[in-house]
Amino acid sequence: MNDQLKSQIDILQKSISLSEGHYDKLVMLDALRSAWLLAGDNANAEIVACDFNEQATIFLREQGATLEQKEDVLQKMFDAYVTLAPNDFHSFLMALEWERDPSERFYQPRLSILRPITDDMSDMIVKDKYDMMMLSMPPGTGKSTLGLFYLMWVIGREPDKCNLAVGYSTPMAKSFFSRVGSIDESLDYTYHKIFPKLTRIYTSAKELEYDFSNNQADVKKPFSSLTCASVGGSLTGRTRCERLLYCDDLVEGAETAMSPLRLEKLWELYNSNARSRKKDGCKELHIGTRWSLNDPIGKLTAIYGEKSRCKIISLPALDENDESNFDYGYGVGFSTAMYHDLRLTQNTIAWNALYMQRPIEAEGLLFPVDTLRRYSIDDIDLHHNAPDDIFAFCDVAFGGSDYLSMPIMAQWGTDPPLVLDVVFMRGSYERTQPAVVGKIAQWGVMRAVFEANNGGDFYAEDIKRICKDQGIPCYVTTQRAGTRVSKEARIIQHSPAIKTFGFRKSDDYPTDGMYRDFIQNLITYSAEGSNEHDDAPDSCAGVASIMRTNTRAKIRVIARRFL
Repeated sequence: MNDQLKSQIDILQKSISLSEGHYDKLVMLDALRSAWLLAGDNANAEIVACDFNEQATIFLREQGATLEQKEDVLQKMFDAYVTLAPNDFHSFLMALEWERDPSERFYQPRLSILRPITDDMSDMIVKDKYDMMMLSMPPGTGKSTLGLFYLMWVIGREPDKCNLAVGYSTPMAKSFFSRVGSIDESLDYTYHKIFPKLTRIYTSAKELEYDFSNNQADVKKPFSSLTCASVGGSLTGRTRCERLLYCDDLVEGAETAMSPLRLEKLWELYNSNARSRKKDGCKELHIGTRWSLNDPIGKLTAIYGEKSRCKIISLPALDENDESNFDYGYGVGFSTAMYHDLRLTQNTIAWNALYMQRPIEAEGLLFPVDTLRRYSIDDIDLHHNAPDDIFAFCDVAFGGSDYLSMPIMAQWGTDPPLVLDVVFMRGSYERTQPAVVGKIAQWGVMRAVFEANNGGDFYAEDIKRICKDQGIPCYVTTQRAGTRVSKEARIIQHSPAIKTFGFRKSDDYPTDGMYRDFIQNLITYSAEGSNEHDDAPDSCAGVASIMRTNTRAKIRVIARRFL
């Protein structure tokens, strides 16, 4: 750094500290950023650029600034984002679309949801924090567009490194190739203002390759900056992968996901065709729908999921309160009402996989949705044809991720019982006990059995006391689960009886949402795979253990003298 430039930087730093005018301070911060860049000190230039953007955001909301000042600050804000862009993916996205019509921008309308993800994506490359990242989000929420922008950012940073983009088919690989080319060529994007030296020196539509360089006089490298291919395509001798292996939707759809043989073949192809191309230090980004525990993301999660250098991001359509996670606004999001409507028309497996990021194993499902016996509440007359027994079994939970599960059953004679209603909810006993008592009163439950293990006996005593205080007639007892048989074995043991239960039709669920969640938990239970939650099938097994199965005993009236 020459003395004149050093003196200029010192003067600017002192003037900024003394400045009282907000706009004047921003002008000097911008000049200081430029001075650090001229001095070749990118680190200090980035620090000043961050400070500038924070101050500029506040300034643009102020009432006293003139239109000319705001326009000037916006231009300088773009320059600050350009300074930050090579080492910050968020800033890259902000700068990339700066000159696009606001109504056509991808990132800014989705910023509130995507910003934490972009920070993690930056950390993988810039801070070397992760070796692998897996991103699962519902359709249309921007995951693939975000992934392709990330690929462009990685290439712009280090065009001399080779990268590989893989999809489930050749048409998908061609779409990667086409979209990267469009962004590179489009005047709507500021890609070449962010990376002004970057030049495309080679294009092959046949091989789906682009080669970039910071020197336009360069000739094509042995392995191009980007190669796009299907997971089943031959890559032998075509490329290596030095910086990023980008895998987007390796599973074509439900048909592949429900076939163990196809999934095993896909895993082999991924390892032999894609992963084998990696060189030491290469990162992996997987984007896709969570179809199966045995899809590539599922298998990689099982291997690397607990390791600190693997980042797993899985955002379902609806949060734990059944509200949309992607209500972006600006006409590009998905409202809670829209997701609720989609859920009505999707089969459960597709909804869980595509929208809720819950992989389901079709093989090994113990209670497939299509095998459930269904009924409508309007088809039964509880008043004129009262059940012989209305009873409940409660699998108690005290907060955490487990659900308190209490199916409420109606049974006539020894016929298979109907599930009238359920309590199926998370939370502390202060939250769940009023719901339990309310359902007991609503349905006139005659007897309720609570599993005594893990504090269930104390919970049952509370319910007994509350029912007595409120004048609700219900015989409350406890039953301790045996320790000789595992929960999984108990569920399988009682599965034949559970399959005879009658469950309400999907358009007949109570409006509180608990019946729907209960059924979802039941039908996704796998006898062969791991289960995140098994509260619904476990409580159904409890019902099977206490329901009426033998009423052959007869009552005979005899004279008192014979007693």
